[in-house]
Amino acid sequence: MPITLRLNTCVGAIILASMSLATGAVMAADADAPAAKQIIDFTGDAATAQGGVIGNVVYSQSPDDAALKSKTFADGALKVVGQVGFGKSSKWAGMGITTSIGPSGTQIDANSFKTISFKLAASEPVKLRVRIIGNEQAINDAGCYPIVMQAVTTELTEYTVPLASFASEGWCGGKARSVNKTLSGFTGFEVVNIDMTGKETSFTLGSVRLNP
Repeated sequence: MPITLRLNTCVGAIILASMSLATGAVMAADADAPAAKQIIDFTGDAATAQGGVIGNVVYSQSPDDAALKSKTFADGALKVVGQVGFGKSSKWAGMGITTSIGPSGTQIDANSFKTISFKLAASEPVKLRVRIIGNEQAINDAGCYPIVMQAVTTELTEYTVPLASFASEGWCGGKARSVNKTLSGFTGFEVVNIDMTGKETSFTLGSVRLNP
């Protein structure tokens, strides 16, 4: 009987030690994971709580074939009203907003994050172009940072998209930027309506968050 008791005690000690090691490993892994990071919280129609600057994005193949008519802040979200297509024969055009993630010049290495969450709605179901922006102004001006086309409804909904799903548009050629390259100097976020309906439309953007 004493021998059996000593064996059980040893086995118990080994089990406890193994459990302790396993728990420690889990805790260490959790400690290495980044916390979710809020990058955009709207406080008005010109700036964010993080100090980010909100800018307009309006372009068209033919002059004056798109317009951003107003931006209105309410209940933590920004409503953008405009029109894409005024009957001037453009084959492409868009209107929307771009937002920096902090004061001018702010950039972070966001490669440790896996997904991005953002709240969106529109005046009617549509696909909106969502873009992540890096620190090369020439690439941003060329429209060659990675995008996803996000289908949205009339109800403000939070969408979570893998960052790996973003990609530069095919026509960018050598100006295309990978997601990893973009995230290594991550500076901003953009939402644009490119649906050329030729009538007034709107979309609403809420908070934006990076997730581990």
